[in-house]
Amino acid sequence: MYYTAMLYYFNVPEEKMPYIIPAVGAGNVNVIVSILIGWGCDFKVILDYDKAGFVECDKLIENLNLKINKDIFFVNCNDTYDNKDKDIYKYAEFVETLISEEDKNKFNISYIDNKTMAAKEFYDKVKCKSVNLSDKTVNNFRKLFEIMGVI
Repeated sequence: MYYTAMLYYFNVPEEKMPYIIPAVGAGNVNVIVSILIGWGCDFKVILDYDKAGFVECDKLIENLNLKINKDIFFVNCNDTYDNKDKDIYKYAEFVETLISEEDKNKFNISYIDNKTMAAKEFYDKVKCKSVNLSDKTVNNFRKLFEIMGVI
């Protein structure tokens, strides 16, 4: 919902807006991508920058011949990773890390309390333009979407 909300924020026309399919866990991504390939769909994968994202990235590269920054993108726009890094949990980044702390405080529902409802509140408020987002949040999403070629 965060990605879709920001696509609306950037006024991406409906006919150019990509479909966002949540995988509900990195381990499901390769199955969904296999189906999309089988159907001949154009797609891009956004992975969290964490251990599970790295494992899934390796699977997608090895098994499905996908490429980083062409088919696969990390949420923080990094194009390299070290799957063996024991301290990766210190550097893990998720879609929620694209939202500034200032902006997180503008919402009633905390991500920590209810991940799904926090995403829905963000989507609703951004889509109807009832919240002013900080430059940091806007720039984080803009950078990702530009690298992906969405905007």
